Amino acid sequence: MKAIIIGAGSAGGVLAERLTEENYDVIVIDPNPASLARLAENLDILTIEGSGADPRVLARAGVEDAALLLAVTDRDEANILACILARNAGVKHRIARIQNPAYHQGLGLIDLSVLGVSLAIDPATECATEMAALLMSPLAQEVARLFDGRVIAATFKIPAGARNLDLPLAQYPNAELIRNLRLIALERNGELLIPDGETRLAVDDFAAVVGTSEQLIKLADDLLPERTIIRKVVIAGGGPIGCMLAQQLERFDKFGLVLLERDPAVAEQCANVLKQTLVLCGDMLSQDLIHTAGITRETAFVSTLADNEANIIASLLATKSGACFSIGRVSKLEYLPIINQVGLLDRTVNPYLSMINAIIHFIRGTHAERVSTLRSLKGEFHEVTVTTKSPLCDKTLRDAKLPRGLIVASLLRGSDIITPTGDITIEAGNRLVIFGLPDAIKKIAPLCKK
Repeated sequence: MKAIIIGAGSAGGVLAERLTEENYDVIVIDPNPASLARLAENLDILTIEGSGADPRVLARAGVEDAALLLAVTDRDEANILACILARNAGVKHRIARIQNPAYHQGLGLIDLSVLGVSLAIDPATECATEMAALLMSPLAQEVARLFDGRVIAATFKIPAGARNLDLPLAQYPNAELIRNLRLIALERNGELLIPDGETRLAVDDFAAVVGTSEQLIKLADDLLPERTIIRKVVIAGGGPIGCMLAQQLERFDKFGLVLLERDPAVAEQCANVLKQTLVLCGDMLSQDLIHTAGITRETAFVSTLADNEANIIASLLATKSGACFSIGRVSKLEYLPIINQVGLLDRTVNPYLSMINAIIHFIRGTHAERVSTLRSLKGEFHEVTVTTKSPLCDKTLRDAKLPRGLIVASLLRGSDIITPTGDITIEAGNRLVIFGLPDAIKKIAPLCKK
C-alpha cells in the first residue's frame, strides 16, 4: 500500500520510518530538498520536492492510488488543505497535524471531518498526556494509556535495593497486588520472557505491567518503600504543552503546582486559565526563579520548552536545587540515547513519538478501537470489544486458548476494571486489552469478528 507523508521534519521522519517498517510504499513531500535528502539517505522511500497543498504535486505523487495521507507540516491550514485534496482524490485515511486548539474546539464554525480530516492530531496534547501519566506512575520509564486512561501500561527497570526479589511470583508476599496487576513481559539480558508463577524478578530486569494508577503506585511502594513521594510539580514553559499539562494535573488534585513562563503575556494567559497553579513570570534558566518556585526533595521538575538544550539546562538547575525527578521535552531523536545513557534527565518525552499511538490504529485496520505501543517493548496493545461472533465469547480465558504470543492484559465490563485470570468468562460487550508480540499481532483480528 502507498502512504504519502507531507512534511519532512522530525514528525515526518518518525512516521516515514514507522510506515516503511509496516511495508508501506512511502512518498514524502516537502519544499526543502535538504530535508528530503536526509530522510532518503536512511530510508527506502521516494521524495518529491514541493508543497503538499499543491494539487499538481499530489498528482505527481500518485495521490489517487494512496491508502493513507499524513499531513504533518507546522502549518495547520496547509495540512487541512492537503486532506481536502486527498479526500477528493479518494484517499481513505487522511490524518492532519493540527496545533491550533481553535481548530479542535471548532466553536460551531468548523468541522474538520467535513473538510476531509479523518483524524486530527495535536502533538502537544499527546505530549502533555504522556508527561502527566509518567508523573502519576512511579518508577515508570514509559507509559501508554488504555481504556481512556483508566488502565496504564508501563515499563520500568527493577531498581537496585528493590525488595522481595528472592521469591517466585507465586510466593510474593503481597499476593493481592500480584493478582490484580498484570505482569505481561520481562526483558532480561536482551531476552524477552513471558513471566509465570515460578518467575523471580531480578535487579535490572525491564518489566512491563498493566494496571490502574493506584495499583502501579502500590507496586512502587512495595518494591521501594523508602522512595521519595512527589508532592509538588514545577513546570517550565507556559506554551501549549506546559499549560495543558498543568490543566491535566489540576484535575487529579494531587500535587502542588507551579508554572514558570518568561513572556508576561503568555504568563497572564496561563494564569487566567489555571485555577490551582501558581504562575511565576521570569527566566526559566535563572537559578533565582527556580529557587523562588520552592523546589524541595519532593518536587518533580518538568521542562516543556521548545528548545531542547534549554530543557536540559533547566532540568539540571532544578536537580541541583533539590528536585527528585525530572522530565524534559526532547524533540531531537538523536539526543535521546545520549540523554538516557548519561542520565541528564530521569525521563524524556518526544512529541513526535507520542503522536505515533494516536495514528497507529489507522495503520492496523479496523478491528481495534485503539492500538498503543511502548517504544521500549516489542509488541502492541489492542483495545477490542467482544461480539457474539467472536470465538472468545462465553468462554473462560483458560478455555479460549489464545494463540501463542497473545495475552489478555485487562478487561473492562461495564464500569468495572477486571484483572483477567483463567477462570474469567469473557462476555459479549466486554472490552479487552490484548497484548501481542510482533509475530502474533496478525492473530488478534480473527478474535474480534464483528
